[in-house]
Amino acid sequence: MFHGRFRVCLPAIIALCISPFAVAETLQPIADLGTGFYQHRQGGLYPGGSNVIPSDHLALALDQASLIRPRADDGEPDPMGWIGFVSIGMSNASQEFKVLDWLLADSADVNPALRVVNGAQGGMPAEALADPEHHYWARLASRVVASGLTAEQVQVCWLKQALGQVQDPSFPDHVLLLEQHLAVILRNLRQVFPHLRLCYLTNRIYGGYSDRIERGEPLTYESGFAVKAVIERQIQGDSELNADPAAGDVVAPVVLWGSEQWANGPEPRGDGLTWLLEDYEDDLVHPSLSGELKAGTRWFEALSTDPVASRWLFAELPGQFRISVRPVADAAVNQADPDNNFGLLPQLRAGWVGGGSDEVMSYLRFEAGPLSPSALLGSRLYLHGLNPIDFEVWPVAADSWEETTLTWNQRPPLGLSLLTGGHAWEADGSATFDIGPMPGITADGGLNLALRRAVGEGIQRASSRETVLSPLLVLRLRDEGWLFSDRFEGPPIGN
Repeated sequence: MFHGRFRVCLPAIIALCISPFAVAETLQPIADLGTGFYQHRQGGLYPGGSNVIPSDHLALALDQASLIRPRADDGEPDPMGWIGFVSIGMSNASQEFKVLDWLLADSADVNPALRVVNGAQGGMPAEALADPEHHYWARLASRVVASGLTAEQVQVCWLKQALGQVQDPSFPDHVLLLEQHLAVILRNLRQVFPHLRLCYLTNRIYGGYSDRIERGEPLTYESGFAVKAVIERQIQGDSELNADPAAGDVVAPVVLWGSEQWANGPEPRGDGLTWLLEDYEDDLVHPSLSGELKAGTRWFEALSTDPVASRWLFAELPGQFRISVRPVADAAVNQADPDNNFGLLPQLRAGWVGGGSDEVMSYLRFEAGPLSPSALLGSRLYLHGLNPIDFEVWPVAADSWEETTLTWNQRPPLGLSLLTGGHAWEADGSATFDIGPMPGITADGGLNLALRRAVGEGIQRASSRETVLSPLLVLRLRDEGWLFSDRFEGPPIGN
């Protein structure tokens, strides 16, 4: 009898052995392929087998990046406005992007005006997004609004897509179809977001552990050539993807490779990337937490060295800066178990048990260091976990509680009114809450918050500070010369 990971692994091994597509071990990542060819398609991320952005395309991208700036609700430049950065795509895109979002939130070097929206949604393949009337777009609009943005403030996107159904798995037919859909999606995006300047594209991670044709190999690998083709079409002047105002009507953002994500399973590629069985959920298609961390961390690293991103993502904003802090204490309390402490658990919980008669809530304490309340321009609370989509965030005046001793009977009282409540997003494994002015912040920058749910609602969970993706509090501040004693930088994550 097989147990654990071997029970999951065996069907995939059998499928690969009998599948006509069991040739994935001969595939080379597109970047590693370089000037070589796969099925008469040349490798390299950019034309000519090169992995370097052509100089003219780089100049266009830099020019458009220079136009990315904080904008007010109506899209006009405003130093107190926001730069919206959204993800577009399906479930895998949402899972990977939430890690990128967290890493950006945890970085003090990021533009203070950045506001990120995870707009990728489960069950939304390329053919759905190619339809401008599909309900995906209404949901995306709701997420943008829920994040405190308007469509006019969104200026950068991250796009990862795949076909939902593959009628003809032969090469290059499915590649041509995905390429066609990607081009239409890019035009749709420019219509929805009039100030959209840049879009970073990525391919899919390894699919060889799955026996589903449309999610297995070599189709997953081959779909990367659709990304490459769309970028090359724009570089070569295709009017249906024009992003250059000097060449006519702009109908699409400038498209660039963000990070090539495919590697041949456990076989290390040129930069050492591998995809192991433990990087996948039981369906062998979606990434597990380790896979999400791997993909999202690679994205962050790619943007950190991208000359175009340095113009907008890591650009300084005169007179402003931001800090990111993790909680120094957090704990759940349970009315049904009023004398027990749950401070060291990996989960924060909020909601109601016992048929709605007993409440569970969680407390968090942050220490941002000395600051002036008048310097605060914006604040966001980031949570990761299982559907933390409609927590209520309440202020807590007292900071005398301790993580390892807090119980329901010893809990400090909440403020008179909540800071923010409810969340319009569907479940994507993460949530952010704009909490605006923060009553109860102490002179030394201490802030205590509580998570609740509406009366009668069941339990929801978020990761606690004992986990890798801990809660984060991000503050956008006006520079008034105040000192911050501690940035609370944590250890790097992923590999």
